[in-house]
Amino acid sequence: MRRSQVEGITLPDCHHLFFLLRPPPHPWNAKVAAKEGNVLVKEDCHGKAIGYYSLAVLASNSNPRYLRQRASCLGHLKDYRRALKDMDKVVRNHGANGLRTKVEDFCSQGHWLLAVYEEKEAVKQYIRALQLEQTLALTSIAASPNRDALSKAFLRTAQSCFEMSLFEEAWAATEYGLVIDPNSNDLKKLRTRLKREASGCRVH
Repeated sequence: MRRSQVEGITLPDCHHLFFLLRPPPHPWNAKVAAKEGNVLVKEDCHGKAIGYYSLAVLASNSNPRYLRQRASCLGHLKDYRRALKDMDKVVRNHGANGLRTKVEDFCSQGHWLLAVYEEKEAVKQYIRALQLEQTLALTSIAASPNRDALSKAFLRTAQSCFEMSLFEEAWAATEYGLVIDPNSNDLKKLRTRLKREASGCRVH
């Protein structure tokens, strides 16, 4: 299959063209397709790269490596729902991945969830990353452009949990929010309020 034919392929198209990859799928085909996608990404042609990454995913029986590459490409194109769908599959098969990769996957999920206004779920993913390895998570968070928005998401989530008397969840969101933004006066005030008003509950 020529490069010019693949570049215009959309995600649904790939399912119709899968027969071109000759069953049973061979990892070599997936590797070559992903390599072409990487070249296009470097050329800032993310829309064209999607077709190659999709072929790689299909040829490899949804190998997490290629799902991750497609998710990153979709995220760049602001197709966050599809990016999240791919990353959900990646996270479900995290077993053999290294610590850095797992942390970055959780942070990617958090970033895209924020982009689709699912703040509570985003906060959960960032907390998972921070619990897994705090230094790596903070490095990944620092590289993203929405750190202020993330701090506010932690605050709103903590406040919402507090109002519902979900004190443990409120405490977690507050404490990890302060890890991300140690200078947040609003989070500090909420932590003081939590300690005072939830003194009868085990929140930490």
